[in-house]
Amino acid sequence: MRSLIMTPRISTKPTARSEHAGRLARTFRIVIGLVYLFGAPTHVYFALMDPAGYRGMSEWAPPVTAVSRVLWEDWFLPNAHYLGLLIAAGELGIALLILSRGRAARLGFVGATAFHLSLAALFGMWPYTVPMAIVLGHMTTLEFTDGPALRLLRRVRRTDPTDGRPSTTSPYGTARSAA
Repeated sequence: MRSLIMTPRISTKPTARSEHAGRLARTFRIVIGLVYLFGAPTHVYFALMDPAGYRGMSEWAPPVTAVSRVLWEDWFLPNAHYLGLLIAAGELGIALLILSRGRAARLGFVGATAFHLSLAALFGMWPYTVPMAIVLGHMTTLEFTDGPALRLLRRVRRTDPTDGRPSTTSPYGTARSAA
């Protein structure tokens, strides 16, 4: 007797669509990692040189609730020197995690998702932060086997800069086997 339950066939061959999606995810990962990497010095600048600059943030994106207003105006702004540096350290940590591999990369995306949701809760920037948090949350489900820096290093080590063919020497000038 024939089974009434049909099981889908799952192909293990990567398709052009899955390769494109993987390439897009890797590119997005690098972009987001760089955004956080370059966001950290911005907070260092505000914290050390211009803490009043944080007050300007509440002008273009005012706190949405009484609680967030109290947190921002009575707690964060008077302590902007320290808390700005703490945010910078958090952004740097998120960037380094996102640009690493494996569980660390997923943990970085968890941190980025939490950061965006906190922006949504504090400032109510819903049109930007909620969709971005959803995409970042999806990135936590992906597997990252190597970091962008490792891929770049492997590519540099595999090719000869003069003709683009596989190299038999490392970029440091020591001989290595062609195999």
